[in-house]
Amino acid sequence: MRWFRVNVPGDPSPLSTYYVKLNNVDVTGMFRVVDSPTNATLQGLVSGMNMGANALVAGTRANGAVLAKLVANNFSINGPIFTGTQAQPYICQTQSFALPAPQGALSVRPSTHSAMRRRSSAMCTGPRPTPLPP
Repeated sequence: MRWFRVNVPGDPSPLSTYYVKLNNVDVTGMFRVVDSPTNATLQGLVSGMNMGANALVAGTRANGAVLAKLVANNFSINGPIFTGTQAQPYICQTQSFALPAPQGALSVRPSTHSAMRRRSSAMCTGPRPTPLPP
């Protein structure tokens, strides 16, 4: 899943005057009108993306005009995102960093989030009372 924002000309209310398609499948229902100074923004959390390149197209229903096109690349949690495939043999050292145990051959582990805060006194840090959202 990935968040997308689409700026449209004029007031997007009702939302039914526009369409958003992902790989030629209508995903307009995943979008909502967001408050902005011009109230001309649609925002949505889009699911159903294929691995690799995905075409996102937004337009008007009345005349079928295309307002925006975007190619969004979807990558596996295992990568590669910036480089080629992982080196083999891959030696997992996840547990040596006090992280949850890996799952599978590529050392995939559940996501964890933590934060540190700095107190007013110099060089004194400690964990936040509640974790920040991801």
